[in-house]
Amino acid sequence: MTDYQGEFGQKFGFLDLDGNQVVRYERGYVGVNPETENMVVEIDYLIGEKINEVLKKMEEL
Repeated sequence: MTDYQGEFGQKFGFLDLDGNQVVRYERGYVGVNPETENMVVEIDYLIGEKINEVLKKMEEL
């Protein structure tokens, strides 16, 4: 995904504008169930290491 303006990153916490410094988190995911609009956001999170945990969270949405 490309987020040139940083809007997605700011909205979901992947970009943290702290004063004059920008902190960028490149790992993580956002999962959404369009029927229920439930959402899970994990930042600074290695999906590959915790794939079973991620799959369980997605099923619970």
